[in-house]
Amino acid sequence: MTDPFPEPAEADPRPMTPEERAARKAEVVDAIQRQRTRWIVRRNEALVAQRMQEQGLAEDGTPLDPDAFPRSHIMRVLTRQPLAVAGAVGLLIFLGPRRVLRAASWLLPLVLRRF
Repeated sequence: MTDPFPEPAEADPRPMTPEERAARKAEVVDAIQRQRTRWIVRRNEALVAQRMQEQGLAEDGTPLDPDAFPRSHIMRVLTRQPLAVAGAVGLLIFLGPRRVLRAASWLLPLVLRRF
């Protein structure tokens, strides 16, 4: 697909014929329509997520339990974000056990205060 908004250096110096002008206009209108569709889809997804959160439902439709054990929340995140988990495991392997334990001894008391 050609770029509907070419840079000035790419612009053709000769005047456009009516057919070329109509084709160009159709490309621009099509690009605008695709962008509007993307905006509508994003807005609708955000509204659905907001309504589900207000009703106390997770993304998959299961009820959220505010008193649930934190491990269930962690497991839900781990299963939904496999790339993030793989990145975290790779970082832990890269850092090595000594640095990981040093950081854990500093971070663990901060995290445990929250729970």
